[in-house]
Amino acid sequence: MNTLEMLNQSLQILAELMADMQAQIANAQEGAEEKSANLIMGSLHGLDETATHIKNIYEAMTFIHQRKI
Repeated sequence: MNTLEMLNQSLQILAELMADMQAQIANAQEGAEEKSANLIMGSLHGLDETATHIKNIYEAMTFIHQRKI
């Protein structure tokens, strides 16, 4: 797999993670409407986890690009 293919694959994963973030935001908004602190906090935890994955993938993409693996 060449560099461009790896970056494209990573970009696809990022798109899936962004969809997950949108779902977590919708859940948090639902929790706010229902006045459910548990749903809000659970959604925020999910957002934090997804953000960590996005950051890790971005760092890997940057490494791949800079090293031209």
